[in-house]
Amino acid sequence: MKRYPPIPGVEDAPEEIFESGHLWLLEKIDGAHVRFQLRESGVIRFGDRTRAYEDPEAISEPYRHAVRHVRERLDRDALEDAVDDVESVVFFGEATHRQTIEYEWDRLPSFLGFDVYSAETDAFRPPGAAQAIFERLGLE
Repeated sequence: MKRYPPIPGVEDAPEEIFESGHLWLLEKIDGAHVRFQLRESGVIRFGDRTRAYEDPEAISEPYRHAVRHVRERLDRDALEDAVDDVESVVFFGEATHRQTIEYEWDRLPSFLGFDVYSAETDAFRPPGAAQAIFERLGLE
């Protein structure tokens, strides 16, 4: 399952990115990095930043609420209708929980998606497209 690449600092961005008129700034909500992928079998495979879990019972405590949230809300049919190979898509997000910043935790979902990777194109979807994909699949 695809790992999320390191996020470069603004100082590493090419100069022309600031001249294009399309610069997305995304707030990273407190929590832990989580990723998932729908398998052909219909089982959802989860991972954190460095590990992919084959056994759902092995998922550590900070992720369990996000795993439950995704399992309950993911529209598998919509995903299967949208792509030829469901295993070619990896979804990235945050398992929301307090680390340093106080939010209105009762208003945040347990999982907030921020990126979608397609192995078919070997690319991440643009932010607006990723947002639309998460919404279409029943996730925020």
